[in-house]
Amino acid sequence: MHRPRNVDDATRLRQIVSALEDAPLPVIFPAHPRTEKQLSRVGSSSEGSLRVVDPLEYLDFLRLLDGATAVVTDSGGVQEEASLLSVPCLTVRPNTERPKTVEAGVNVLVEPEMLDEKLRTVVYDPDRREAMTGARDLYGDGRAGERIARLLAYRLGEESPDLDAHGIDDLLETAAE
Repeated sequence: MHRPRNVDDATRLRQIVSALEDAPLPVIFPAHPRTEKQLSRVGSSSEGSLRVVDPLEYLDFLRLLDGATAVVTDSGGVQEEASLLSVPCLTVRPNTERPKTVEAGVNVLVEPEMLDEKLRTVVYDPDRREAMTGARDLYGDGRAGERIARLLAYRLGEESPDLDAHGIDDLLETAAE
């Protein structure tokens, strides 16, 4: 959590924290420094299921996310990363700049007052949890760099025009237009 809508509004933040403290499994919350300051304002510390920790380096955060049963966030980037790692995502926002994740069913937009219920559903309903893990390729298949390198090599005359196998022909047609 880091967005002002969630962390600067004491009522919203208290609702989010309550849901995380009452979660049916351990919750590790790497808190943004500004968020940590606001947490102390609403009287929260590591209570119940909630463990507030210092911010993590990016790769450490990805390791934590990869091992998670679910993630609760308000970050657009975390929504994408969760979909790539097949981790169900609950986004505490009324909208998202990552609508593909919602359309694919791997991300649910939730208001703070419904967070506890939605989190319990993801944790206790294996069918629901499974349904929220099936869109690893929403943002491509991870081979864009290879395609770009092959296209550049072709354009520089260093590779034959028979590039396909990975959609290169379509890319070449698009680039030529």
